[in-house]
Amino acid sequence: MDTRFVVVGSGYAGTLAALRLAGRAGPGSVTLVDPELRLVERVRLHEALVTGRDVSVGLTRLADRAGVALVKGRVTDLAADAAVLEDGQRIPFDRCIVATGSRMARSTPGSVEHAMALEPHTVAAVRARLLASERVVVLGGGLTGIEVAAEIAEAMPSRRVALVTGTLGPSLSPRARAHVERVLRRLGVALVLGARIDSVEAGIVRAGDRAVPFELAIDTLGFASVVPAFLHDLRDATGRVVADPALRSREHASVILAGDLATPEGDLAGAPMIHGCQSAMPAGAHAADVAWASATGAQVSPFAFLPNGYCVSLGRRDGVVDTTSGIVFTGRTAAWLKERVVRYTVSSMHWQASGWDYRWRPFFRAARALAAPRATLMATTA
Repeated sequence: MDTRFVVVGSGYAGTLAALRLAGRAGPGSVTLVDPELRLVERVRLHEALVTGRDVSVGLTRLADRAGVALVKGRVTDLAADAAVLEDGQRIPFDRCIVATGSRMARSTPGSVEHAMALEPHTVAAVRARLLASERVVVLGGGLTGIEVAAEIAEAMPSRRVALVTGTLGPSLSPRARAHVERVLRRLGVALVLGARIDSVEAGIVRAGDRAVPFELAIDTLGFASVVPAFLHDLRDATGRVVADPALRSREHASVILAGDLATPEGDLAGAPMIHGCQSAMPAGAHAADVAWASATGAQVSPFAFLPNGYCVSLGRRDGVVDTTSGIVFTGRTAAWLKERVVRYTVSSMHWQASGWDYRWRPFFRAARALAAPRATLMATTA
């Protein structure tokens, strides 16, 4: 069957989707388009910050093994049957998956001017500034902020690290949150809690009646989806594009959305989508299955995502694994588990390229998802 697929974006969702589709449609049928053509392990950016180590994965070997064509460029428009690049090149498709990911929101007044965000393309610049600074302030106490503060404090004990946030680890259970606070204080991180960050000025973070001085401020205050200009679908309160329950675009009949870009309509059996590889990889795998099924006239199922919990590193020798079953691992055990989970993301790409399908539903969670009343969605075969 001579069916053409284009995948836009080489993050966790896009890369996995392209490899999975190639396994179904055959070599030469899938084209992966991205300006950088590299898979950056965002979950290791805090490690790269203190070590300078490259945490990107080359796509050439993966693509060659799976038979995926790589095109370096930026998609600026989608025609009915082709992706249009900045230089005018058109890449024809029968089905297209868009997975353009997310970036730091940078919504706090003064953040863009006076703080730095830890992104794949900025990590070298942030590291250079870190090496020249003694007083560091991390903005935000979510999982990214916690990992950044702990990593710097452990690896560079001469730095004076502060973390400013309203609530520390708001997505964590009380026990996990308490362990995070104990470890951060043990590492010497000054915690400024219970204060909303109002603004960032030159050398000063304003949080209520507090003024926290810094030489380097790192903004980790939430993520925002990177929505291409050619997508005009409805967005939810977080800025994500709202797809149909199967992750298909409501605007483009032949387009499936995946990763941090989109969320399916509905409540996913009460579990909201979260930013990161935990939801991006399942969404990428599902998008590939939907693209293949709809192109071949098969049935398409809704996307079923249920989070398994959170793994947080607290330097190299401590961490917390907060599971949805209520079990909390801490200390070296949690650090070991976190490392295994992180390695699994990249290993999954290699396994998928070799024809071993990535799976994301633990048995007991799959049973719960299937028990929820869901109507089968018939494929669009236009």
